[in-house]
Amino acid sequence: MRGALAAYAVGLAGGVVASEYVGATVFAYLGPFVVGVVCGGAATRAAGTDGRGPLGTRVRVAAAVCALLGIGLSFLVEGSRTPLSFRADVLLPYAAAVAGALLWTMPPRRRQGLSTEA
Repeated sequence: MRGALAAYAVGLAGGVVASEYVGATVFAYLGPFVVGVVCGGAATRAAGTDGRGPLGTRVRVAAAVCALLGIGLSFLVEGSRTPLSFRADVLLPYAAAVAGALLWTMPPRRRQGLSTEA
């Protein structure tokens, strides 16, 4: 619950900031990616998880959904595009936000070949 609330708050604030970059060349995709990364970071930190297990999966999904909501808000605030249109200049920022959230919350890899036995 704490992870979803943190991601939601960050998604709202990030959506307002990302509205400044709607339609910009590279920043139209980099801004949503950063919103996704920050949503993912806030969610995992607030939930106290590293992304593994059922809790980690739920936190990752919540971070991705909140990043999507934030980018949808950015389109509403900016006003030149509708959040639900199926155009590439709308769908790609959504994909960048989800990618940022999922990549940032990906659990760390376990090291192979290291033994804890002495």
